[in-house]
Amino acid sequence: MFRRITLSFCLLIVSLSFVPQRPSYAAFTDGFADSAFRQRWQRADQAVAEGQTSRSWVWGQNIGPRIIERYQQSPQASRLVQYFDKARMEISQPAADRTSEWFATNGLLVVELISGQMQTGDQRFEPRTAANVPIAGDPASSSPTYASLAPIATTNGDHRSENRQGQRISSLLAANGQISDQPNLATANTTIVQYESVTGHNVPKVFFDFQQSLSTVTNVLGTFGYPITEAYWIDTTINGQAQRVLFQAFERRVLTYNPNNSANWQVEMGNVGSHYYRWRYTTPMYYFQDSSIAAKVSEAGTLAINTEGYQPALVDSLPNDPIYPYKRIDRSKITGYQPKHYRLLKLENRYVTLTILPELGGRVYQLINKATGQNLLYQNPVIKASHLGQRGWWLAAGGIEWAAPTEEHGYLESEPWDYRLEQTNEAARVIVSTTERHTGIQIEITIELTNDSQIVNMRGNYRNPTASPQPFQFWMNAMIAPGGINHLQRSLHFAVPTQQMIVHATQDAALPAPQQTISWPTFNQRDLSRYATWNGYIGLFAADNLSGKWAGVYDPALNQGLMLVDLDPNLPGIKTFAFGDQFDRSLYTTDGSDYAELWHGAQATFWDYPSLAAGQSRSFEAHWLPLHDLGDLSAGNRYGAVGLQISSNGNVSVAIQPSQAFVATPIRISKAGQTLWQGTFDLKPQQPLRIELTQNITRGELLAIEWAGQTQQIVVP
Repeated sequence: MFRRITLSFCLLIVSLSFVPQRPSYAAFTDGFADSAFRQRWQRADQAVAEGQTSRSWVWGQNIGPRIIERYQQSPQASRLVQYFDKARMEISQPAADRTSEWFATNGLLVVELISGQMQTGDQRFEPRTAANVPIAGDPASSSPTYASLAPIATTNGDHRSENRQGQRISSLLAANGQISDQPNLATANTTIVQYESVTGHNVPKVFFDFQQSLSTVTNVLGTFGYPITEAYWIDTTINGQAQRVLFQAFERRVLTYNPNNSANWQVEMGNVGSHYYRWRYTTPMYYFQDSSIAAKVSEAGTLAINTEGYQPALVDSLPNDPIYPYKRIDRSKITGYQPKHYRLLKLENRYVTLTILPELGGRVYQLINKATGQNLLYQNPVIKASHLGQRGWWLAAGGIEWAAPTEEHGYLESEPWDYRLEQTNEAARVIVSTTERHTGIQIEITIELTNDSQIVNMRGNYRNPTASPQPFQFWMNAMIAPGGINHLQRSLHFAVPTQQMIVHATQDAALPAPQQTISWPTFNQRDLSRYATWNGYIGLFAADNLSGKWAGVYDPALNQGLMLVDLDPNLPGIKTFAFGDQFDRSLYTTDGSDYAELWHGAQATFWDYPSLAAGQSRSFEAHWLPLHDLGDLSAGNRYGAVGLQISSNGNVSVAIQPSQAFVATPIRISKAGQTLWQGTFDLKPQQPLRIELTQNITRGELLAIEWAGQTQQIVVP
């Protein structure tokens, strides 16, 4: 069970009463931010999605993020937008006539990408660098970029062309901007049939016909805008294959013509929406994923992992050995890698999929956030007896391991654990258990998913059935690698709301010796919560009591992470660790992969060895929340997480990711009692809501984010 708690430092939970909020948007539970957005998508693309018509997408198959973006003329100087692969929908005036074709508009994203001027009002623009993103093809293709179109694009009334109706298009535009004539490209489909006098550009038949074919399902001018370049042939790569395609930039869209495609898919919209999102937010665009799967558990066969032949090299320890009766290792007898099949258990609900390996210490092996489709936990491609750990060897298999009875990784990660499965109407569970052979202490851990929550619940109990007190440590160690790439990026953030840390071990000569205390997150003008500042490996224990609070790991560049919420006072220990660049990763793996560790333990540090009396037992809880699309991690609790992100020019945005669905939830963001933004939204775990603030926010100010009847407070870093 969760505890109702009061948090200090970065987070405070209080009861609230709300005054009526506005604007209130007509949201749908299927991921559309407003009914107007859904109606426009449905009118244009529902038939494509259902296979009732064969043509390319107008908006795209997937539903992207919803954001409150700054816009000067909108209420509260901000408006609701939603991104799709092909474009962005916007509601600038939510009180306007919802039946109007112009109630929900389609942004001039192509103009912004080419000019580098991000529009934040009718006549307000924020200077950026033009988008160095290929206009067509694979992300790494060498085709022309939006930025390279500036000398030929009409974004400010310039670079107009003559009326060339009746001519065919044979111009090839190279990535370096050079234009050459290729007469063999001048096919009938490229015949110019329209000259748009507003912007001064010619439109070939193949694009004009495509636009007109959509006139019954969309407002053509509102969807495309006016042409702002001529049509050119370009060389690009599509799915790794070299292709020559015709393209043309319009104010709101890019069109491409690929003669090699099937007839109904030769003309397609460029992925302007996803290109713009990456340009504006510098993070991946995640799509709304919905599922009605109730929590369920199953035996899922086996998983083959290349496993080092370490078992024949294990050597019995003697009774006077501190690790007795566990085995040491004779490394001269280790043999090569062979696939080994491990029993696999699967636990999932609509938000999360877990896999568990009972034969490898009962560990949680994968934690897949269905919102991104990616595993948040490290998976070593091999099972290797590393040189680490108290026995002189340790299997760095990845996932979340249970470490007992001693510090570091304990003795249990390679042991087979017993298990049983439980299924109810409300939840599904895997219960793993073992008897720790050094002390005789019995351990049982329940891993649970409920039907409607994204939180992974873990409840444990360890009991001393012996006649003597036993010194005993227990930790869970999450090996985290956000983004499914099995490797840490320098952008990683260790988010721990403590003011001090205790050094456990480090290669960084600028840090004090083990067991010494340092300030956190800033020590000697270095923000040690940011992995980019590290020099070698660092292991740190939280020095402050974090009971009832939270801790997490988040990568703002990948926009993913994992956190613990509502920390149990029976698990007072929080430890962070990661390898530095100098560490020899071949000690534990074969491919150079790495990870961060977030430990949660029944002791405050590895130096604490509380005794468990004869017949005594202890229980604990841990609650893990997978994260995405927050920008960064700033606070969390059982309701969900909030993130605060500051752009390069100082603009602040707040994101909310609930742990479960909340319908028509009033939201208010304020500082010192002054409302900065308020509105009412449906909140969904798989679709965080981001809100760009329009006011000036300075470092050290306290923001209050009120939602779901509670408040989370964030100090602006």
